[in-house]
Amino acid sequence: METIRIAATTKFTSEMEKLRRTGFHNSSSETSSSDEFDTLSIHVLAIIRDEIIGMIRLTLEPPSVLQTWSGWKAPIPHGEGVIDVTRGIVAKQWRGFDIYKLLMTETMIKAKALNAKIAVAPIEPHFQHRTFLSHIGFQNVGEPLIFNHPPIGDTVGQCLVQRLQKDFGKVTEVRAKIISGERMKNFRVVSTIELR
Repeated sequence: METIRIAATTKFTSEMEKLRRTGFHNSSSETSSSDEFDTLSIHVLAIIRDEIIGMIRLTLEPPSVLQTWSGWKAPIPHGEGVIDVTRGIVAKQWRGFDIYKLLMTETMIKAKALNAKIAVAPIEPHFQHRTFLSHIGFQNVGEPLIFNHPPIGDTVGQCLVQRLQKDFGKVTEVRAKIISGERMKNFRVVSTIELR
């Protein structure tokens, strides 16, 4: 049985950058995936055998990642109490085991621990986990728009909003189902993210 460790860090390492770059670009391109928000953020990690296999970035506003990427056109709340959830990625060889879903629930637990009131996120319109995100309280806001986030460039994204105080019960309920589910039967989850 494999152990998945969930941890949070403010450091953005070369290993994390490589996972994101190769995961997003489907190649070993040398173009860096790092941006100005990485050093201002907390990164929630999934780790197996000391290898980072997935991560999601949390940026407590200000500044606003989504407003910056959209040229201040995103129809979402921003400012104090808002946290941006971006750059979620799971290594290709670990996809299909609900690791993204586990990571997202752990990320929302961390967001609440940081006293965020509202979480905002962008997804591509046909993102495969959008139904899952609705199950943990994320709702569409407005129409899809263009986000310019280096090094990927222009991407069409749908804005999502989650009210952490209102929807937190959904997060913990779904997390428990993921951990006890069929896709996680060969994993033991050990998390350092505090449930408050």
